[in-house]
Amino acid sequence: MPLYDARCPSCGTVKEFFARMAESHVTPECCAQPMVRVFSAPMIMGDYEPYQAVAMDKKTGTAPVITSRRQHVEFLKRNHYRMHETDSRPREIQGDFNVRKELTEATKKVLGN
Repeated sequence: MPLYDARCPSCGTVKEFFARMAESHVTPECCAQPMVRVFSAPMIMGDYEPYQAVAMDKKTGTAPVITSRRQHVEFLKRNHYRMHETDSRPREIQGDFNVRKELTEATKKVLGN
């Protein structure tokens, strides 16, 4: 969903809000009245700062210095790595979920209940 800005006509407060494009005319309220949508500059994200990759490049056997998004994506593809954000495989949830039960039973033993 797109992010929009709205300004209160009474107090001048500016708020960001998410809305579907079809519902972008519905703004939040402030000072008991609807806010007015305002245009703001788009967010522009710069390229990556150079960094040393943590993983090894299987082709060269070294950890390369990545200098751009494109180089980052190519490095991942070439080595069959996946970005964490786009990995949609179900993950096994790790942890001991029986701890609460064990704590409850231990507390009952200590209190003699």
